[in-house]
Amino acid sequence: MRSDNFGLKLLAISVALVVPIGSFLGRSVVEMPAWQRVGPIAWAIFSRQADLGNGEVLYPLFGIGSTVLAVALAIAYRLNRNAPRSAALPVYLGAAFAIGVILATTQAAPQMLSLSHVGNDPVVLQRALDTFERWQAIRTGCIALGYVSNLWALLCIVSSNGKVASVTGQTSR
Repeated sequence: MRSDNFGLKLLAISVALVVPIGSFLGRSVVEMPAWQRVGPIAWAIFSRQADLGNGEVLYPLFGIGSTVLAVALAIAYRLNRNAPRSAALPVYLGAAFAIGVILATTQAAPQMLSLSHVGNDPVVLQRALDTFERWQAIRTGCIALGYVSNLWALLCIVSSNGKVASVTGQTSR
């Protein structure tokens, strides 16, 4: 049995995505409604310190890192001739949803980054908040669906005749 087991790599990626999923869900379900209630100026003040502070490093690492992992997993799956075909759709969906997060971020990030230079005009900030919230919801949907896809793929791989395919094409029981 090899340590580079494909199913174990998929499991590791799924577990690694728990932190970003929790972060995205927390922001979309808890924080964004609260920011709408306290207002755009409070949101901007907080976001300038958090998202445009440490978040400028942490969030891209999670976003880009999880996308690279999902795409690498899809490539490894494609190259593995012994991987169960039943896992194809969920593996590829996982990569597609990860790319969806990045694409939605191309719309959300400019709203956040604009806070560094738009001042405190409540109308401008409300527009940024509303737009950010809309794209944040899309990002959250993509990351949640990607996670579900990874779990589905893992289930397909583990339940495939009791065998788990490795990236090298060997199988183990």
